[in-house]
Amino acid sequence: MKRTKKVLTGAVVMLLILAVLTGCGTGGGATGGGAVDESENNGIVVGVSHAGDGNDWAASAYYHYQYALLERYGDEIAEVVWAAFNHDDDRQIADIEMMIARDVDILFVDPNSETAVVAVMEMAADAGIETVVLHGSVQTEAFTGFIARNNVRAGEIYAQFVVDQIDGEGNVLVIMGFPGSGYSEDVLQGVENVLARYPDVNLLGIEYAFYNPAESVQIVETYLGMGETIDGFIVDGGLMAFGVLQAFSERGMAIPPVTADDWTGFLRLARSLDFSDFIVISSGNELALDAVELGMRIMRGESFQRIEQREPTVWTGEEAIGLIRDDMPDSFWLATQISDGSLSQFFD
Repeated sequence: MKRTKKVLTGAVVMLLILAVLTGCGTGGGATGGGAVDESENNGIVVGVSHAGDGNDWAASAYYHYQYALLERYGDEIAEVVWAAFNHDDDRQIADIEMMIARDVDILFVDPNSETAVVAVMEMAADAGIETVVLHGSVQTEAFTGFIARNNVRAGEIYAQFVVDQIDGEGNVLVIMGFPGSGYSEDVLQGVENVLARYPDVNLLGIEYAFYNPAESVQIVETYLGMGETIDGFIVDGGLMAFGVLQAFSERGMAIPPVTADDWTGFLRLARSLDFSDFIVISSGNELALDAVELGMRIMRGESFQRIEQREPTVWTGEEAIGLIRDDMPDSFWLATQISDGSLSQFFD
Protein backbone atom coordinates (compact mmCIF):
# COMPACT_ATOMS: atom_id res chain seq x y z
CA MET A 1 0.00 0.00 0.00
CA LYS A 2 1.35 3.44 -0.92
CA ARG A 3 0.43 6.51 1.05
CA THR A 4 -0.55 9.52 -1.04
CA LYS A 5 2.37 11.92 -1.03
CA LYS A 6 1.83 15.47 0.21
CA VAL A 7 2.84 18.35 -2.05
CA LEU A 8 6.15 19.84 -0.91
CA THR A 9 6.71 23.57 -0.77
CA GLY A 10 8.84 25.09 -3.50
CA ALA A 11 11.67 25.86 -1.08
CA VAL A 12 11.86 22.26 0.08
CA VAL A 13 11.75 20.94 -3.47
CA MET A 14 14.63 23.21 -4.47
CA LEU A 15 16.63 22.07 -1.43
CA LEU A 16 16.14 18.43 -2.32
CA ILE A 17 16.94 18.94 -5.99
CA LEU A 18 20.13 20.74 -4.98
CA ALA A 19 21.06 17.83 -2.71
CA VAL A 20 20.72 15.40 -5.60
CA LEU A 21 22.52 17.59 -8.14
CA THR A 22 25.46 18.14 -5.80
CA GLY A 23 25.82 14.42 -5.19
CA CYS A 24 24.68 14.28 -1.57
CA GLY A 25 24.42 10.70 -0.45
CA THR A 26 25.50 9.22 -3.76
CA GLY A 27 28.41 6.99 -4.46
CA GLY A 28 29.52 3.62 -5.68
CA GLY A 29 29.75 0.30 -3.93
CA ALA A 30 27.27 -1.91 -2.19
CA THR A 31 27.12 0.25 0.91
CA GLY A 32 27.71 3.63 -0.72
CA GLY A 33 24.97 6.23 -0.51
CA GLY A 34 22.56 6.00 -3.42
CA ALA A 35 23.59 2.57 -4.71
CA VAL A 36 20.46 0.96 -6.20
CA ASP A 37 19.21 -2.58 -6.65
CA GLU A 38 16.40 -2.84 -9.18
CA SER A 39 13.92 -5.49 -10.29
CA GLU A 40 11.42 -5.49 -13.14
CA ASN A 41 8.23 -5.18 -11.10
CA ASN A 42 6.29 -2.07 -10.09
CA GLY A 43 6.51 -2.70 -6.37
CA ILE A 44 7.69 -0.70 -3.42
CA VAL A 45 10.57 1.80 -3.58
CA VAL A 46 12.64 1.49 -0.40
CA GLY A 47 15.27 3.76 1.12
CA VAL A 48 17.74 2.48 3.73
CA SER A 49 19.88 4.90 5.75
CA HIS A 50 22.28 2.51 7.49
CA ALA A 51 25.57 2.72 9.35
CA GLY A 52 27.63 1.07 6.60
CA ASP A 53 30.06 -1.79 7.09
CA GLY A 54 32.81 -0.05 9.06
CA ASN A 55 32.68 -2.63 11.85
CA ASP A 56 31.26 -6.12 12.23
CA TRP A 57 28.11 -4.93 14.03
CA ALA A 58 27.20 -2.44 11.32
CA ALA A 59 28.05 -4.95 8.59
CA SER A 60 25.81 -7.61 10.13
CA ALA A 61 22.88 -5.16 10.37
CA TYR A 62 23.43 -4.32 6.69
CA TYR A 63 23.48 -8.03 5.80
CA HIS A 64 20.16 -8.53 7.57
CA TYR A 65 18.68 -5.65 5.57
CA GLN A 66 19.96 -7.21 2.34
CA TYR A 67 18.74 -10.66 3.24
CA ALA A 68 15.26 -9.39 4.11
CA LEU A 69 14.78 -6.88 1.29
CA LEU A 70 16.41 -8.74 -1.57
CA GLU A 71 15.72 -12.38 -0.68
CA ARG A 72 12.65 -12.55 1.54
CA TYR A 73 10.66 -9.71 0.01
CA GLY A 74 12.40 -9.12 -3.31
CA ASP A 75 9.29 -9.96 -5.34
CA GLU A 76 7.39 -7.07 -3.71
CA ILE A 77 10.13 -4.46 -4.07
CA ALA A 78 10.91 -2.48 -7.20
CA GLU A 79 14.00 -0.63 -5.99
CA VAL A 80 16.22 -0.24 -2.95
CA VAL A 81 18.21 2.95 -2.43
CA TRP A 82 21.10 2.18 -0.06
CA ALA A 83 22.91 4.99 1.76
CA ALA A 84 25.69 4.37 4.29
CA PHE A 85 26.33 7.34 6.57
CA ASN A 86 29.40 5.85 8.30
CA HIS A 87 28.70 7.63 11.61
CA ASP A 88 28.55 11.06 9.97
CA ASP A 89 25.48 13.12 10.92
CA ASP A 90 25.76 15.50 7.96
CA ARG A 91 26.02 12.63 5.52
CA GLN A 92 22.97 10.89 6.99
CA ILE A 93 20.94 14.09 6.73
CA ALA A 94 21.97 14.57 3.09
CA ASP A 95 21.21 10.91 2.31
CA ILE A 96 17.69 11.16 3.71
CA GLU A 97 17.10 14.39 1.79
CA MET A 98 18.19 12.55 -1.35
CA MET A 99 15.76 9.70 -0.63
CA ILE A 100 12.89 12.13 -0.13
CA ALA A 101 13.75 13.63 -3.52
CA ARG A 102 13.77 10.09 -4.99
CA ASP A 103 10.18 9.77 -3.70
CA VAL A 104 10.74 6.49 -1.85
CA ASP A 105 7.64 4.84 -0.41
CA ILE A 106 9.24 3.74 2.84
CA LEU A 107 12.41 4.76 4.61
CA PHE A 108 14.40 2.71 7.12
CA VAL A 109 16.54 4.88 9.41
CA ASP A 110 19.27 3.71 11.77
CA PRO A 111 19.85 7.09 13.49
CA ASN A 112 23.43 8.09 14.15
CA SER A 113 22.20 10.68 16.64
CA GLU A 114 19.03 11.18 18.67
CA THR A 115 18.72 14.75 17.46
CA ALA A 116 20.52 15.26 14.15
CA VAL A 117 17.94 13.49 11.98
CA VAL A 118 14.85 15.05 13.55
CA ALA A 119 14.31 17.76 10.91
CA VAL A 120 14.72 15.43 7.92
CA MET A 121 12.52 12.75 9.46
CA GLU A 122 9.82 15.36 9.92
CA MET A 123 10.37 16.42 6.31
CA ALA A 124 9.90 12.78 5.20
CA ALA A 125 6.67 12.54 7.21
CA ASP A 126 5.39 15.75 5.60
CA ALA A 127 6.16 14.20 2.20
CA GLY A 128 3.96 11.19 3.07
CA ILE A 129 6.84 8.75 3.36
CA GLU A 130 6.44 5.91 5.83
CA THR A 131 9.44 5.69 8.17
CA VAL A 132 10.73 2.83 10.33
CA VAL A 133 13.38 3.69 12.93
CA LEU A 134 15.75 0.92 13.95
CA HIS A 135 18.21 0.45 16.84
CA GLY A 136 18.31 3.90 18.46
CA SER A 137 15.82 6.40 19.82
CA VAL A 138 15.09 9.75 18.15
CA GLN A 139 13.68 12.93 19.64
CA THR A 140 10.66 13.19 17.38
CA GLU A 141 7.36 11.38 16.89
CA ALA A 142 7.63 11.72 13.09
CA PHE A 143 7.96 8.02 12.35
CA THR A 144 5.54 5.26 11.45
CA GLY A 145 7.21 2.43 13.35
CA PHE A 146 10.11 1.86 15.71
CA ILE A 147 11.92 -1.36 16.60
CA ALA A 148 14.98 -1.91 18.76
CA ARG A 149 16.52 -4.07 21.39
CA ASN A 150 15.38 -2.67 24.73
CA ASN A 151 18.62 -0.80 25.26
CA VAL A 152 17.76 0.53 28.71
CA ARG A 153 17.08 -3.04 29.79
CA ALA A 154 20.37 -4.12 28.20
CA GLY A 155 22.24 -1.61 30.37
CA GLU A 156 20.44 -2.85 33.45
CA ILE A 157 21.37 -6.47 32.68
CA TYR A 158 24.99 -5.53 32.10
CA ALA A 159 25.30 -3.51 35.30
CA GLN A 160 23.50 -6.00 37.51
CA PHE A 161 25.80 -8.81 36.38
CA VAL A 162 28.95 -6.86 37.25
CA VAL A 163 27.55 -5.60 40.56
CA ASP A 164 26.64 -9.16 41.53
CA GLN A 165 30.07 -10.48 40.54
CA ILE A 166 31.85 -7.92 42.76
CA ASP A 167 29.39 -8.37 45.65
CA GLY A 168 28.10 -4.83 45.46
CA GLU A 169 31.35 -2.99 46.11
CA GLY A 170 34.45 -2.01 44.20
CA ASN A 171 35.63 0.05 41.25
CA VAL A 172 33.75 -0.19 37.97
CA LEU A 173 34.63 1.27 34.58
CA VAL A 174 31.90 1.81 31.97
CA ILE A 175 32.75 1.73 28.25
CA MET A 176 30.03 2.77 25.77
CA GLY A 177 29.96 3.16 21.99
CA PHE A 178 29.16 6.61 20.56
CA PRO A 179 28.32 9.72 22.63
CA GLY A 180 24.99 11.19 21.56
CA SER A 181 23.78 7.97 19.98
CA GLY A 182 20.31 6.99 21.18
CA TYR A 183 21.50 3.38 21.28
CA SER A 184 24.45 4.14 23.57
CA GLU A 185 22.70 6.70 25.73
CA ASP A 186 19.75 4.38 26.40
CA VAL A 187 22.15 1.60 27.46
CA LEU A 188 23.92 4.07 29.73
CA GLN A 189 20.60 5.05 31.30
CA GLY A 190 20.03 1.42 32.21
CA VAL A 191 23.52 1.16 33.70
CA GLU A 192 22.95 4.26 35.81
CA ASN A 193 19.55 2.95 36.97
CA VAL A 194 21.29 -0.02 38.57
CA LEU A 195 24.44 1.67 39.89
CA ALA A 196 22.31 4.26 41.71
CA ARG A 197 21.18 1.46 44.04
CA TYR A 198 24.72 0.48 45.08
CA PRO A 199 26.52 3.25 47.00
CA ASP A 200 29.58 1.05 47.57
CA VAL A 201 30.22 0.71 43.85
CA ASN A 202 32.64 3.41 42.74
CA LEU A 203 32.18 4.49 39.13
CA LEU A 204 35.69 5.25 37.89
CA GLY A 205 34.47 6.78 34.65
CA ILE A 206 32.23 6.57 31.58
CA GLU A 207 34.28 6.30 28.42
CA TYR A 208 33.39 5.96 24.72
CA ALA A 209 35.42 3.60 22.54
CA PHE A 210 33.42 3.92 19.28
CA TYR A 211 33.07 0.12 19.00
CA ASN A 212 36.79 -0.08 18.31
CA PRO A 213 38.97 -2.66 20.15
CA ALA A 214 42.07 -0.47 19.87
CA GLU A 215 40.25 2.49 21.48
CA SER A 216 39.12 0.20 24.29
CA VAL A 217 42.68 -1.03 24.88
CA GLN A 218 43.87 2.57 25.12
CA ILE A 219 41.16 3.44 27.65
CA VAL A 220 42.06 0.47 29.85
CA GLU A 221 45.79 1.22 29.59
CA THR A 222 45.18 4.81 30.64
CA TYR A 223 43.33 3.81 33.81
CA LEU A 224 45.79 1.07 34.70
CA GLY A 225 48.65 3.46 34.02
CA MET A 226 47.17 5.83 36.60
CA GLY A 227 47.32 3.03 39.15
CA GLU A 228 43.57 2.44 39.27
CA THR A 229 42.25 -0.92 40.44
CA ILE A 230 39.38 -2.00 38.18
CA ASP A 231 37.16 -4.65 39.71
CA GLY A 232 34.64 -4.89 36.88
CA PHE A 233 33.86 -3.61 33.40
CA ILE A 234 30.43 -2.69 32.08
CA VAL A 235 31.01 -2.70 28.33
CA ASP A 236 28.31 -2.26 25.68
CA GLY A 237 29.69 -4.53 23.00
CA GLY A 238 31.97 -7.42 22.19
CA LEU A 239 34.20 -5.31 19.94
CA MET A 240 35.12 -3.11 22.89
CA ALA A 241 35.17 -5.94 25.43
CA PHE A 242 37.72 -7.62 23.13
CA GLY A 243 40.02 -4.69 23.89
CA VAL A 244 39.55 -5.17 27.64
CA LEU A 245 40.63 -8.81 27.37
CA GLN A 246 43.60 -7.83 25.21
CA ALA A 247 44.81 -5.16 27.63
CA PHE A 248 44.70 -7.43 30.69
CA SER A 249 46.10 -10.51 28.96
CA GLU A 250 49.02 -8.52 27.52
CA ARG A 251 49.89 -7.37 31.05
CA GLY A 252 49.50 -10.89 32.43
CA MET A 253 46.79 -9.67 34.81
CA ALA A 254 43.65 -11.53 35.90
CA ILE A 255 40.67 -10.29 33.89
CA PRO A 256 37.83 -8.81 35.99
CA PRO A 257 34.16 -9.57 35.26
CA VAL A 258 33.10 -7.99 31.98
CA THR A 259 30.02 -7.67 29.78
CA ALA A 260 29.77 -7.93 26.01
CA ASP A 261 27.43 -8.72 23.17
CA ASP A 262 27.26 -11.81 20.98
CA TRP A 263 30.20 -11.14 18.64
CA THR A 264 32.17 -14.27 17.82
CA GLY A 265 35.53 -12.47 17.84
CA PHE A 266 35.15 -11.69 21.54
CA LEU A 267 33.98 -15.23 22.33
CA ARG A 268 36.95 -16.82 20.55
CA LEU A 269 39.41 -14.64 22.44
CA ALA A 270 37.69 -15.47 25.75
CA ARG A 271 37.87 -19.17 24.93
CA SER A 272 41.56 -18.94 24.07
CA LEU A 273 42.22 -17.23 27.43
CA ASP A 274 40.10 -19.76 29.34
CA PHE A 275 38.03 -16.82 30.60
CA SER A 276 34.31 -17.14 31.28
CA ASP A 277 33.50 -14.51 33.93
CA PHE A 278 31.24 -12.58 31.61
CA ILE A 279 27.79 -12.42 30.10
CA VAL A 280 26.84 -11.60 26.55
CA ILE A 281 23.52 -10.34 25.26
CA SER A 282 22.09 -10.06 21.77
CA SER A 283 23.33 -6.86 20.17
CA GLY A 284 20.23 -6.04 18.12
CA ASN A 285 21.93 -5.87 14.71
CA GLU A 286 19.79 -8.86 13.71
CA LEU A 287 16.64 -6.75 14.20
CA ALA A 288 17.19 -5.15 10.79
CA LEU A 289 15.26 -8.15 9.49
CA ASP A 290 12.41 -7.45 11.93
CA ALA A 291 12.39 -3.82 10.85
CA VAL A 292 11.86 -4.89 7.25
CA GLU A 293 9.05 -7.22 8.28
CA LEU A 294 7.44 -4.33 10.16
CA GLY A 295 7.86 -2.11 7.12
CA MET A 296 6.20 -4.65 4.86
CA ARG A 297 3.21 -4.87 7.20
CA ILE A 298 2.93 -1.09 7.06
CA MET A 299 3.08 -1.03 3.25
CA ARG A 300 0.45 -3.78 2.96
CA GLY A 301 -1.91 -1.89 5.22
CA GLU A 302 -1.81 -4.62 7.86
CA SER A 303 -2.08 -4.01 11.59
CA PHE A 304 1.21 -3.43 13.38
CA GLN A 305 2.67 -2.38 16.72
CA ARG A 306 4.11 1.10 16.32
CA ILE A 307 6.83 0.80 18.97
CA GLU A 308 8.53 -2.51 19.71
CA GLN A 309 11.23 -2.91 22.36
CA ARG A 310 12.69 -6.43 22.21
CA GLU A 311 14.02 -8.05 25.38
CA PRO A 312 17.71 -8.97 24.93
CA THR A 313 18.72 -12.62 24.85
CA VAL A 314 21.27 -13.34 27.60
CA TRP A 315 23.98 -16.03 27.68
CA THR A 316 26.46 -16.79 30.46
CA GLY A 317 30.11 -16.99 29.48
CA GLU A 318 30.05 -20.78 29.54
CA GLU A 319 26.89 -20.94 27.45
CA ALA A 320 28.14 -18.47 24.86
CA ILE A 321 31.53 -20.19 24.47
CA GLY A 322 29.68 -23.45 23.94
CA LEU A 323 27.69 -21.87 21.09
CA ILE A 324 30.70 -20.67 19.08
CA ARG A 325 30.33 -21.79 15.47
CA ASP A 326 33.74 -22.79 14.22
CA ASP A 327 32.41 -22.81 10.64
CA MET A 328 31.81 -19.04 10.90
CA PRO A 329 34.32 -16.14 11.00
CA ASP A 330 34.91 -13.75 13.90
CA SER A 331 32.41 -11.33 12.30
CA PHE A 332 29.50 -13.72 13.01
CA TRP A 333 26.90 -13.05 15.74
CA LEU A 334 25.07 -15.66 17.81
CA ALA A 335 21.65 -14.03 17.37
CA THR A 336 21.75 -13.95 13.57
CA GLN A 337 18.43 -14.37 11.76
CA ILE A 338 19.94 -15.16 8.36
CA SER A 339 19.15 -18.73 7.36
CA ASP A 340 21.97 -21.28 7.31
CA GLY A 341 21.55 -21.66 3.57
CA SER A 342 22.27 -17.96 3.02
CA LEU A 343 24.97 -17.34 5.63
CA SER A 344 27.82 -18.06 3.24
CA GLN A 345 26.69 -15.13 1.07
CA PHE A 346 27.47 -12.72 3.92
CA PHE A 347 29.95 -14.38 6.30
CA ASP A 348 33.04 -16.01 4.84
